[in-house]
Amino acid sequence: MPLFIVIDALGILPFVISLSEGMSEQERRKMIHVATITAVIVGLVFLFLGQFIPQVMNISVGSFAIAGGLKAISKVFSLLLAAIAVSMIIHGLELVNTLVR
Repeated sequence: MPLFIVIDALGILPFVISLSEGMSEQERRKMIHVATITAVIVGLVFLFLGQFIPQVMNISVGSFAIAGGLKAISKVFSLLLAAIAVSMIIHGLELVNTLVR
């Protein structure tokens, strides 16, 4: 859970709220503290070692740009295919209802 907070703090908020529904106030506070501490540690590691690690691995800024672009395109296609699938399901149900009448 803590690493999800690091990746997308606002996007994961509904997930955190639903997971913490059955928890006591003390457990909820502990979970939030662990997630916050993990986010701070990961952030500090990237702050101080963010340029060192890619240099050691011989990764250029251009490579990161290309990888980020490919990831964005992948996400767009994923959302597009999901929208198409939902549309096909909805229209398929409309077709079934029309045929049943």
